[in-house]
Amino acid sequence: MKSLLKKITIACMTVLTAFTVAGCGNAQTDTSVTDIIARGSFRVAIPDYDTSLLYYDTEAGAFRGTEAEVIDVIATSLGVPVQYVEVPKAELMLAVANGNADVAIGYIDQNSSSLQNYGKTLSYGGENLYVVSPKGVYVGSLTVFKDNKVGVSNLIDQNAYGPVYNCGAAEVLIYDNSQSVIAALSNDEIEGYVCYQSEAQYLISTGDFQVQSCVDLDREEFVIGTLASNTELISGSNNLIQMYLEGKKAASWMPQPEVTEEQAAPAQ
Repeated sequence: MKSLLKKITIACMTVLTAFTVAGCGNAQTDTSVTDIIARGSFRVAIPDYDTSLLYYDTEAGAFRGTEAEVIDVIATSLGVPVQYVEVPKAELMLAVANGNADVAIGYIDQNSSSLQNYGKTLSYGGENLYVVSPKGVYVGSLTVFKDNKVGVSNLIDQNAYGPVYNCGAAEVLIYDNSQSVIAALSNDEIEGYVCYQSEAQYLISTGDFQVQSCVDLDREEFVIGTLASNTELISGSNNLIQMYLEGKKAASWMPQPEVTEEQAAPAQ
């Protein structure tokens, strides 16, 4: 037991600045960082399908995308490898609550109802919502969907597409694959479809559709979710996310940014 504690202490001392104070300074109330180091892996719950922000690259034999880069930056600073835990999107935070993952990532909007009673990091990125419709159906406002059926991507948080219900739509249908959406739009089963830009661009390349922005839909900002008690993990991750966004940190498989002496110096 003494040997294990010694290893944890040494490991904690070697973690980069982002976690040095937070991870080792308050172990009685928050052991999230030391627990990850002791286990030797950073467990991350992700949706069980590819997205534009996180997908499995068969050529690289690893996950890639913005979310994979952010997670890698955090894991590298912790000094441990990433262990991805794939679950249905609706169960991302449940995996954290059950102790099967340290954090969850995957199109989790900062205003998501699923984050109630959980902690969250600052946003590492976001996406605007768009409406895909048959050509000739112009959607400057969602009011055009009054008494009509509307489709919504299952990636979008319920809070974000709440305005679709408020516009008086007859029914809101949730879709989990683009092929079903193409069929529904082509057969006039839905009047329009709300999704992120990457899927919208794909859809308009497949049929006689158009894509539009809509004043009634707000941009989503994505965060990493974890237990509210994991304050050190959140604080350290926030430091690293900020450095990632500023171009001072990059994933291990990417060219590393040059760090000046001023950037390398620990904050006072």
